[in-house]
Amino acid sequence: MRIGYLTGMVPGRMHNGTEIATRTIADGLSACGHEVEFLGFHRRGDPLPPDVRRDRVDVRPIEFDTTGVAQKLGWTASALLRDEPLSITKYRGGGGAKILPRLFETYDMVLVDKAQLAWIFREPLNHVPHSVIWHAIEHVTYGQVAASRSGFGARVYRREALLLERIERRLVKTTPHVFALTEGDAAVLAGLGHDGPRHILPLTVPLSLVAPTQTDGPDVGLLGAWTWTANAVGLDWFFDAVLPALPADWRIEVGGHGSESVRADVAGPRRLGFVADAKAFLGSARVVAIPLQAGTGVSMKLVEAAAQGWPTVTTPIGVRGIDRLPPSVRVVETAEAFAAALVELRETPETVRARWRDLGRDWYHERMRDLATALSAGVEACLARPRRSTARRDGRE
Repeated sequence: MRIGYLTGMVPGRMHNGTEIATRTIADGLSACGHEVEFLGFHRRGDPLPPDVRRDRVDVRPIEFDTTGVAQKLGWTASALLRDEPLSITKYRGGGGAKILPRLFETYDMVLVDKAQLAWIFREPLNHVPHSVIWHAIEHVTYGQVAASRSGFGARVYRREALLLERIERRLVKTTPHVFALTEGDAAVLAGLGHDGPRHILPLTVPLSLVAPTQTDGPDVGLLGAWTWTANAVGLDWFFDAVLPALPADWRIEVGGHGSESVRADVAGPRRLGFVADAKAFLGSARVVAIPLQAGTGVSMKLVEAAAQGWPTVTTPIGVRGIDRLPPSVRVVETAEAFAAALVELRETPETVRARWRDLGRDWYHERMRDLATALSAGVEACLARPRRSTARRDGRE
């Protein structure tokens, strides 16, 4: 079966968890025997993957924090005039508006990986079997970020959360099938009004089974797209509450987009910027820290760390949606416990680390089997749903 995978970020350089998750789902569908083709939007400046057709993607700026002032002002003005979320406005217009709707009916099924895209293209999607992957419950995530901010920043994120909740409530009532990443997210979708079939995807990541090279790595490694505010909130917490409790002579390294500029006032941690080989960086760290304090969906960094068996410390939010963990992962609630766990796990002997790597691989393969089962069941349920004979306008365009 031919599946069109409509995505807001075609996985190019695999910068972040969303791109990794998108590629993992596509690979899972291919392993189930389906022909998967990406279409949608691609970050300007990134290489186009060889399996993606140039005439099926709209190349444009995507992230608000990394685009120019003129583009930011244009998006903001349009969002205010439309009274809609900025995260929707930035995908409007351009080549996507012309190219993508014409392609949907050329596939047996369309898989949409962002609620924002499902909303923009809801009318043409209503003519074809389709499912929406809710990588996160966007209005909940933006609400969490708003609660962590004050002043103008809080108002901006609160507006985004309120508008997204309004749109998500309308969208789920006409979406024939949804994939969620956690049971909690699936329950939220049901509460928003989705009464169709739902399946949970136990996500994994592409895994190298080669043990990480032993190098002179940092005591603690942190990696993320720190320009995304939900991640930045966690880094703030780590710098303000955890870092002061760690030994002063420890080497702490922060990699990923935005690490050079986020919280420049904090001295000590080494900022690496974009890390070309994320696996080598995290694999060389004595302990991996994932200090998440906000967000929904699944943390792909946590999934990879667990699969690799790396000693890892995280928070309850960091393991949301994962009900079984290998022993290499420590989950703590307070900053004091986080620092204490880092100190303890840093001293993990190599014999234990080797055992954890083996257990991580077993955990990974089990999730791979579960992912294939969930994808197959979801595709079958989606195709079994009747098509809508007409499309109804629901809201503003």
